[in-house]
Amino acid sequence: MGSIKQYKKDILLLSFLILAGLMVAIFTYKGEAVGKEAVVTIDSREYGTYPLDQDISVEIPGYHGGVNILTIKNKTVSITDADCPDKLCVKTGSIKSINETIICLPHRVVVRIR
Repeated sequence: MGSIKQYKKDILLLSFLILAGLMVAIFTYKGEAVGKEAVVTIDSREYGTYPLDQDISVEIPGYHGGVNILTIKNKTVSITDADCPDKLCVKTGSIKSINETIICLPHRVVVRIR
């Protein structure tokens, strides 16, 4: 069995670790800044820039044909339809924070929030 002083040190250390963890969580959560626009590039060339404060749906042509449907709704961006074989860009879901991306490799389309 340990002494009372040892338990006090353990409690103090545990309290410090919990406080440090909470601080890290708060700063990480606050660091997620919501973007103002979606930038679409096709084969590394800028295709268009769309504001996030307008609900729109845009047809984005792929590199060698093909189509991706970009949808902006409630300040979030998603690819709602694509004719690529794997549809990973559709499965990515919605993005809204700065530097988040949606990528369609077969069509060479990248959507990035800035």
